[in-house]
Amino acid sequence: MFSRILIAVDGSEPARWAVELGVSMAECHGNPDAQVSLVYVVDAADESAAGVDAVPGPGLLRVLRRESRRVLQDATGRIPGGLVDKVLLAEGRAADEILAAARQLGADVIVMGTHGRGRLTPLLIGATTDATARQAPCPVLVVGRPQPSAVPEMRAAKPQPLAVRLEQAAAG
Repeated sequence: MFSRILIAVDGSEPARWAVELGVSMAECHGNPDAQVSLVYVVDAADESAAGVDAVPGPGLLRVLRRESRRVLQDATGRIPGGLVDKVLLAEGRAADEILAAARQLGADVIVMGTHGRGRLTPLLIGATTDATARQAPCPVLVVGRPQPSAVPEMRAAKPQPLAVRLEQAAAG
């Protein structure tokens, strides 16, 4: 059972799916201690993250910080209040900062989205996702597509003891 769920967000559609899935994981097991933390990493070396034509330097960093606060506020607004533990804004290399947050928070799982572009593994799941998964102190759940039907089912599902599930499987 995952009690401390760290979700990495970046404003992308897959990151929104990661938030939905992370919240579902916290809610579906009926764990009263489950908490969700968010992390957004400002990487000034990644000009594409700004979504604007900004010149590297203080101006770009301001744009990235402003965008990060907007993304964190949006993500936090989609999480039931009782589940939110920490909201972290870090600056640096994304994988390094996500890993540091996971260690600092004692995360049981990291949930993050991926764009799934490219042919090679780091490009297929994303260089940040690949680096995070390889070095993480806990499991990393990578969300590449929404599964709209799975999210409501997970929320509605009542956890059953393993013995009950085994009995049902044997009977079916």
